[in-house]
Amino acid sequence: MSEMLVESAECIVYDVMSQNVIFVQDSDSLRHAAKVVEQFRISGVPVVNEYGHCVGVLSVKDVAKHSDTDETRLAVEDDVTVGQVMTTPAITVSPGLDVAEAGRIMCSRRVHRLPVVDETGLLVGLISSLDVIETLVCDPEQGD
Repeated sequence: MSEMLVESAECIVYDVMSQNVIFVQDSDSLRHAAKVVEQFRISGVPVVNEYGHCVGVLSVKDVAKHSDTDETRLAVEDDVTVGQVMTTPAITVSPGLDVAEAGRIMCSRRVHRLPVVDETGLLVGLISSLDVIETLVCDPEQGD
């Protein structure tokens, strides 16, 4: 099961999370997931089960452990599924969690993204380390 932390504060995860999340299913082939990661040029994706509940995270490191690489393409076996190689359980957060606390979780767990789930475990968003930095460090009035 996922580990979920909940807290309420002025600047919350919901306010800065991405809601259009790229994800893969635990039943997808690793080859498909590698293509998704490559196509969108991202370093990892949340993994959901058939009901949309976040059950893990797949990073490029997870893919690389089960891949042969050449200069441009990832080559993986068709019979390996995402569920076999994903990092689990997913470290997830609630939309109501304070953004600074989400950043502390990322630092302590050494991760760069946290799936955001509702009270039932349904994936509703994603917050990245860049989202946290932009929220806590950049001055929104300057447009940076």
